[in-house]
Amino acid sequence: CATAPPQFTAQLQATAINRKRLERKFKAGWALLALLIILPLLRVGLFLANRDHVASWVVSRIPVSHEARLGDAVLSQARLQMNFTDKGPVVDSISTIGKKLTTGSVHNYRWFIAERPEVNAFAAPGGVVVVFRGLIDAVASPEELAGVLAHEVAHAELRHSLQGLVKSLGLRALMSIAFGGAADSMLADAATRMTELRFSRDAEREADANGLQRLVTARISPEGMVRFYERLASEKRSSPPVILSTHPASGERLEWLRREAAQLSGPWQLLQVNLTGNKD
Repeated sequence: CATAPPQFTAQLQATAINRKRLERKFKAGWALLALLIILPLLRVGLFLANRDHVASWVVSRIPVSHEARLGDAVLSQARLQMNFTDKGPVVDSISTIGKKLTTGSVHNYRWFIAERPEVNAFAAPGGVVVVFRGLIDAVASPEELAGVLAHEVAHAELRHSLQGLVKSLGLRALMSIAFGGAADSMLADAATRMTELRFSRDAEREADANGLQRLVTARISPEGMVRFYERLASEKRSSPPVILSTHPASGERLEWLRREAAQLSGPWQLLQVNLTGNKD
């Protein structure tokens, strides 16, 4: 600008100022774009880094009524995949055992038999418990079945499924469920994912400990739980029973169960229930 003719100096200075403004706007635009990209990543990173605390916080704010609604959605989703029995002497027996294990619960428990050959069971939020026919055929005593039920009820009472959903669906989805703003499609998605959840080793250990305590409170021998998992783990099969693949019974876990059960004292009450009723 210093060597330019006087008549062009003002014009050149104005051009230089405009160019600097454009450069600043360009840089600001890129910075804003980078921020829009980075912020979601930061939120995801913060969620992943603190998801256990976030999960506990969200789950603690989910009302029992919404938990029951989610349990109904899980049950509806499961009915699309298998046939259920909710009446008969065996269901009554399962309910009799279950009531002993759920005294004082805020949930209204419902008990079902899934007409499937797998050795499995699961508890959905809100007090829905499903026992597979294969599990009923596999247990050698009512006490063994009680051990499995105690473990599954413990998962429900400790809200492990809901915590898993928080981590699976993310904070935003579960917040809407927690505060009543969930759409039916979101509930359906949550129900689908619920059937695919796998619990962590810590959650399994916590459910074992809570389940053992429930057996003691109900005066049911905890040796039934130990014997059942020991027998299934020792049987030679081409693939492990579903209940062991979704609830890993490692040698370490079985050893822990044996040690803890041995320290629990009775007297125990024998369960007088019918597990050999009509299976049609």
